[in-house]
Amino acid sequence: MKYTIAFLLLVWSLTLQAQTTALDTLHFTWDSNNRPAPTKMEALVTIRVLDYHERPVRGIVLWAVETNNQQVYQSATGDDGKARFLLPKGQPFQLNAEGVDKLKTFRTVNDKFVRTVYVVHIPQQDFTEETRGDTIWQRVSPAQTPTLDRVKVLFTAVDLDKKPLEGEAVFFTGRKTGNIYAVRTNSLGRAHFMLPEGDTFCIGLAFENNIECLNLPVSDRAGTLRLTLTTIGTKAFLKRKAERERQLAIRDSIFQAQRLQDSITQAERLAKLSKEDFLYQLELGRSLEEVQKNVEQQAAAEKDSLALDEHYFEKSGKDVEAVLYRMRQEWKNKVIVTDITCSMDPFMDQILIWHALQLTQNENNRYLFFNDGDGKPFEEKITGQTGGIHFIETKKMQELLTSMAESKSYGCSGDGPENDLEALLEGVKKMSGVDELILVADNYSDVRDIELLEKLEIPVRIILAGIRWGVNEQYLEIAFKTGGSVHTIEQDIDDLAKLADGETIEIGAHLYRVNRGKFIKVSKM
Repeated sequence: MKYTIAFLLLVWSLTLQAQTTALDTLHFTWDSNNRPAPTKMEALVTIRVLDYHERPVRGIVLWAVETNNQQVYQSATGDDGKARFLLPKGQPFQLNAEGVDKLKTFRTVNDKFVRTVYVVHIPQQDFTEETRGDTIWQRVSPAQTPTLDRVKVLFTAVDLDKKPLEGEAVFFTGRKTGNIYAVRTNSLGRAHFMLPEGDTFCIGLAFENNIECLNLPVSDRAGTLRLTLTTIGTKAFLKRKAERERQLAIRDSIFQAQRLQDSITQAERLAKLSKEDFLYQLELGRSLEEVQKNVEQQAAAEKDSLALDEHYFEKSGKDVEAVLYRMRQEWKNKVIVTDITCSMDPFMDQILIWHALQLTQNENNRYLFFNDGDGKPFEEKITGQTGGIHFIETKKMQELLTSMAESKSYGCSGDGPENDLEALLEGVKKMSGVDELILVADNYSDVRDIELLEKLEIPVRIILAGIRWGVNEQYLEIAFKTGGSVHTIEQDIDDLAKLADGETIEIGAHLYRVNRGKFIKVSKM
């Protein structure tokens, strides 16, 4: 009597441990000249092993474990992909393979001279994993097939011109397990992953996290996922970051050179100081009363200039005052959050002069200054807890001068990025009624804590100081995601939130494209 039962079993596994052989294992070794035959007491069970392309897989070691007494029977597939067992009839068994436990369960037929054939599918494990720190780096062959517990992901990274990005490190981070799987793209911009089912994975690059998150539920079917990511790439990102830092250094060095030119004494410098550079005057020992008088005199002069030409601020290169003047009717009550690190020295006078101008009646301004940690070392700066935030609500010039001088007295922040989002979130706490939340930011400084943006639910009006070489895309992102606006010395961009993915906007001499909620400078006009 012959029974032929074919089962299609999709098996997914990443277990890399080899099955250990029990001491009482019975080994079956057959060849073409020595084929087994069923007996009165034993059934001949043939396991036919195929890959997902229906090709026989040779050299696979299989174990049939008798459930009742744990007796183990071992055989291996030959060139035909078949492994043969003589097993006691009428008994339950569990079939295991190298690297795959619980491949199949079956019961031998309780009859004489029985032949049974089972077909199972086992993917060839054509990938490796190496753990480095907290990251699992994979090497996956393009020929690797998906398994029942792993989804094969075919990932492609291209730049804005649709050219492949080679050598890009791509990361998939599991929300549930925290495991990070990484692969570098090849010359075609492609990377192959084998990701476990039952988790949600977020895609990241070296310079951008949580680009998109994908849920990979447990399924009884093999799955392949194809993804294409359009991005500027890590090399371009680092190049742009380096250029911002270079331009920042040039601007600051010019500013410092202007202040410290020649080798004159402090007394001579003090005598030669212009009626501006007010905080520096305080540093050199002038009294609050003297500095306040200088601020008010300069404000009066600028007020006269405005009476003659309403574009005086734009023409004289006063970024902050130009914006505040244009928006004076829309922004009556403001919480002005201002970067007061060293890179913003050229713009502090404008805050003070604007306060002294008092161009609108009953204007209620509150000021929040942030300096990225009150001189805290870089290694102690924790996202959201960096500190160095100073708040004042006053209409008195001397109090404002004192607060600004104190905030600035801690020196430079020690590194380029600043804690803008932490300061903005503190600014929200100081708002009431119809206030506007204003950020006066150094265009050349990156945002240290951009990941806090998801917590900010108030529109932010961003005044950018210094945009000669283009707008820092992070500030566009803040305005876009909060429904706010970006303001330069000559432009007010208040419709960013209306842009769809892939659309571009012209700011100054540059075009910027929206890409998954972020902005990328794509060309010069």
